[in-house]
Amino acid sequence: MNDRDFTTLHLLTKETWEDGAATNGLVTMGEDGIALTSETVYGLDRRLGLKGRIQPVALAANGCGVLTLLAGDYLYRFDPNGCSGAGVFERVSCLGGTGSDVGRFSNPRGIALGSRNLYLADTGNNRVCAIALTNYQVRWVIDDAELSGPTDLIVDPCDHLYVLDAGKQRILKFDQHGQPFTDVPPFGAGRLNNPVALALGMHDGAILVHCLDIGLREIVTFDSGGEEVASVSLTALPFEPAGLATDEEGKFYISDRERFIRVVRSDGTVTPLEEYEGMALRLVAGPRGTLYAIENGEIALLTKRRRYPPAWTESGAVTGIYTSRVFDSLDDRRLWHRILMDAVIPDKTQIRLSYFIYPPGDDPVSLPADSEWRVLPVNPEDALFERKDGRYLRLRLELISEDRHTTPQVKGLHLYFPKQSYLRYLPAVYQEDEGSREFLEKFLSLYESIFYDLEGEIFSTEKLSDPWATPAGFLPWLGSWLALAWEEDWPEEAVRKLVATAHLIYRKRGTRQGFIDLIRLYTGRDPWIVEPFQLDCVRGKSDWSLIMRLFGDDPYRFTVLIPPDARGRAETVARIVDRERPAHTCARVSAMEHLFRLGGHTYLEVNTTLNEPVFGLETASSLSLQTYLADGEEGGQIEVRTRMEMDTRLS
Repeated sequence: MNDRDFTTLHLLTKETWEDGAATNGLVTMGEDGIALTSETVYGLDRRLGLKGRIQPVALAANGCGVLTLLAGDYLYRFDPNGCSGAGVFERVSCLGGTGSDVGRFSNPRGIALGSRNLYLADTGNNRVCAIALTNYQVRWVIDDAELSGPTDLIVDPCDHLYVLDAGKQRILKFDQHGQPFTDVPPFGAGRLNNPVALALGMHDGAILVHCLDIGLREIVTFDSGGEEVASVSLTALPFEPAGLATDEEGKFYISDRERFIRVVRSDGTVTPLEEYEGMALRLVAGPRGTLYAIENGEIALLTKRRRYPPAWTESGAVTGIYTSRVFDSLDDRRLWHRILMDAVIPDKTQIRLSYFIYPPGDDPVSLPADSEWRVLPVNPEDALFERKDGRYLRLRLELISEDRHTTPQVKGLHLYFPKQSYLRYLPAVYQEDEGSREFLEKFLSLYESIFYDLEGEIFSTEKLSDPWATPAGFLPWLGSWLALAWEEDWPEEAVRKLVATAHLIYRKRGTRQGFIDLIRLYTGRDPWIVEPFQLDCVRGKSDWSLIMRLFGDDPYRFTVLIPPDARGRAETVARIVDRERPAHTCARVSAMEHLFRLGGHTYLEVNTTLNEPVFGLETASSLSLQTYLADGEEGGQIEVRTRMEMDTRLS
């Protein structure tokens, strides 16, 4: 870009950043600039306060974070956020206890949660039970004719159930009704050796089933059809793995029953999970990317956070190095002048900026040695280049962080050339001595940079008068020129449109249409305005008393009704109306609700819609009176709905 005195080069877009290179691989480039490379990691959020009340061996978490725990031969419900954070803990009393009858268990080892069922691996009885979530009644059972020691379960988004049949060293797939998929062979039959845990994964929309096998010392991955698609060796682990979980990035998490959780990547590299320490006997993936670690009498909740970068130096601080492409001034005599840096520098981070000007005749392709870079002061927002001949310039940025969860970010760089200052306006005598010239040039350049930036703002003042282009902070200033006022809860887009259309709104000020236009800007919906003359047609009739209660009998009072789905607050609309109403009138503002009251505050197409009744299953449907649809759950509810041999059976 060229202006009056300088030519400016910019690094602002992803494409311009990618012309350079992350020298040590710890810098990532994007539309927002450059920052330290990061990865998503799990860290201990909190322990949930189970406090040793039971010794859970398995758990399942629903979308609200409510846990179903399996301990001994019983199930428990635990809401860690209930009762003002103290947690609600209770045993499911309608089933459980040692035995082989339906509803009793023998050494159960695993549970999993589906959309309608809770599945339980009743290991000692060689069966899997499906339990209705509505009332904890047993729906169906897969018995010992199919299984031999089921130990773990997972459920995919299609409600298909995968059972780890540890006794026969295989994985079986069933639908939500407990029926096996006849076209899907057992997973890993003849391949698995000593499988102990399952984890559900996804890749490009495809379902993956991961199996931890301590006999093979591998994680074996199958697709939903039972075909093996990958395996990861765990021979590098110095312990016998216990729990298995995975995330959407394809990383595996393995617990060791002692102190740590290890992260295993698809290439087999293993690193410890640094922000957790505890005896994790089992790992379970939870909702919204959470991870639960079952400890000895306690549950640890692990959540995701960003870590910058994946690799750290021994000191705990890290440096990511970015080297720019070569910039060309097109002339050896046009010296480089100034650099501006737009950056975000949080606490415990810093940015070091260095540059190298290639002497005339040097090849700009080669990188200079470390000692040849000219280092600017730390975190430079605005700096001047030294006076040195050279057509080509290269930059180096060092992003440094001592906080593993924070990174400095460089959003843009702006280079100015040629070098010049107010020294050119002084007599030649001030430039004859090399030392004094260099000092004066630097001294005067400070003032020239300030005035240059101020002049740039002055010359771009016309942009501030455009309501669609001006920064949000300038909108109140621009609105003051038009005598406009608005409250803080106005959406920014509505404010910009208000300023842009103020001349049209003023033409209708105090009129019915003027109110509608102004309120529509704020709420996004047209209000319904009722004026006294509109009520003359019903004056004196039988329902006049109701009209009086709703709108009053003042001939100078009008009512503004706000639709139920309008945004904003009724109080703000009331202040808008009070400010804009004619002086001789008064007004009332009422926010309507989605209600249908016969003989009440009901307005068709405003807060009420009448639909033609149409009955069509699996389409937009309306059922007539005394009709309802019900599912076919095999779990009756006493005094609500119980139909023997249809949705209920005695056990």
